[in-house]
Amino acid sequence: PVCAILVAGITLLIAVGIPDSHAIGKTERVTVRIAVKALNDNRLRILILVSFLLGLAFAPLNNLKILLIQRLGGTVSFLGFDAFVSCTVQFVCFLLVSRLSMIAVHKRLLFSAAEYLASTAVFILAPHYTLIMAGSTLCSVAYTFLILATREYIEKLVDMSLQTTVNSLFDSAYRSFAGVVGLLYSGYVM
Repeated sequence: PVCAILVAGITLLIAVGIPDSHAIGKTERVTVRIAVKALNDNRLRILILVSFLLGLAFAPLNNLKILLIQRLGGTVSFLGFDAFVSCTVQFVCFLLVSRLSMIAVHKRLLFSAAEYLASTAVFILAPHYTLIMAGSTLCSVAYTFLILATREYIEKLVDMSLQTTVNSLFDSAYRSFAGVVGLLYSGYVM
């Protein structure tokens, strides 16, 4: 708790000192009416629904990963190694943004969903705990494709003044809402 308070306090001080960025070009003040109007686009609604469903597919697997590892003979320390490898692979994927952006957005979204399915199969069928890391790595790559594709899609569909709002809705659907439902389901399973 002491470290959490210390880090949160330092983060708060840094955040207060960061100047606000201003969009280049003409932007209008975002009101609730403008935001609701932007969200009347069915393509955005479908994108947010897809992100929620993919997050819902991933959250229980991530929450129950330690149980899968332990059931196959692994330890909690392997979970840390698994997270390190997955994050490293994801970092490398984010470095390849320029190459990944050459792939059409809808193909990246399909690829992401296919990777989530593949990672689920790996989690379920893994005969040894070390293969769980392959599933985690697939999830990391899938998330990279998902986040890059949705950011680009939102950039093309939404006015610049609303892009942060819509990106936040996407993130909330994928991580927050799906995460809460995934935790409830994981708790029920446990």
